[in-house]
Amino acid sequence: MKILGILLFCLMLSSVALANQPTTVYSKVVATKSMQGELPELDGLRYTNLQKNANGILASKAKDLLAQVGGSGTVSYEVKLNRPSLVGILLKATNGGRTAYQAVNLDTTTGAEFSIRDFVGEGNAVHEILGSYEDVLFADEGLYTRARAGAAYSNFVSYRKLFPLLRVGDASRLLTVYGLTRAVEDKVVTMKAGELLALQLESNRTTGYSWAVAEKGYAGMFYELGRSYMMPANAANNKAGMPGLEIIVFGAQEPGEYKVELEYKRAWEKGAGFDKFGFTVKVL
Repeated sequence: MKILGILLFCLMLSSVALANQPTTVYSKVVATKSMQGELPELDGLRYTNLQKNANGILASKAKDLLAQVGGSGTVSYEVKLNRPSLVGILLKATNGGRTAYQAVNLDTTTGAEFSIRDFVGEGNAVHEILGSYEDVLFADEGLYTRARAGAAYSNFVSYRKLFPLLRVGDASRLLTVYGLTRAVEDKVVTMKAGELLALQLESNRTTGYSWAVAEKGYAGMFYELGRSYMMPANAANNKAGMPGLEIIVFGAQEPGEYKVELEYKRAWEKGAGFDKFGFTVKVL
C-alpha cells in the first residue's frame, strides 16, 4: 500500500480558496519578420522571478518550434490544462504547408517545466500504459503523447489509467479531489471516473486501531489508492487514547456504483471491529 505525503495532502485539503483559482494565461500579440501570431504568457504568479522564468520558457519553446518549420511563420497556442499550480500549453507553428507542435507543461510554484515522472514512479510500467512516446502534453482529463518531435499529440490516455502508478500526494495537484468525513455515512457520493475521494476519519494508531476497508471485488475499478495518518497538533504530549486523523484516498477507474464499508479494528484481532460504517459511491 502506498504511503501518502501527509503534509502535502493536508495542505491540499485545507487550501480550498487556492484550489479554486486557475492560473492566468493571456495572449501576447507578436509581429516581427520571423514571428507572427499570439504567444501565451502567465500572470499572477506569487514571485516575479518565477513568472519571468516560466514566460521565458514559453518564448524559447516557440522560437525553437519556428526553427522546425523553416525559421519563421505563425505561432498560436491552446491551454489544455489549467490548475492552481500546473499549466499545460500546446504551442503550434505553421509556415506554408509545414506545421509543428510542442507541449509546454509548467509548474507555477517553481517557474519550471514538469513531467510525468513528477506524478508516477520510474520503470517500464509507464510505457506499458502509454506505449512508446517522445514526450507528453498534460490536459484536463488525461495525457496526450506523440511518437516524434514536431508531430501532433494524437494519442490520449486518461489519468485514471495511471492510478496503479500514481504517487497520490503529488497527484492531488493534478486531479480533482473531494474531501469527505464520517458525515457521509449511509449516503451516496457522486463523482466522475478519474477523480479522487479523500476520506478523513478520527483514528488513534497509538492504541493499535485503524480503519480497514472491506474488499468488495471491485479492484481495478474503484479502490483504495493510499492513506496517511496525521498526529494531533500537540503530538509531543500525545497519550494513548488521543486521536489523530487518518486520511484514506479512493480512486475510480470505471463508472458504476460501489459500496464502501470500513471497520475500526486492530489488524491482529479477529472478529467484529470496535466500530464500522459504510457509504455508497456512484461513479459517472
